[in-house]
Amino acid sequence: MQTLKNRFLPKNHKEFLNLQKYPGKITYPDVTDFTGSAFVRNIICDIVGAMLC
Repeated sequence: MQTLKNRFLPKNHKEFLNLQKYPGKITYPDVTDFTGSAFVRNIICDIVGAMLC
């Protein structure tokens, strides 16, 4: 079952940043949590390139 929530999943940091037009709709775990820090690491790797990560 596909809902409005999961119709658009960003594939890179640019698509993720485009979601800024929906304030309060995007959340992620705290950076001190393993999942939150993994999220931040993946964004950084997408920006600088996978070869450097």
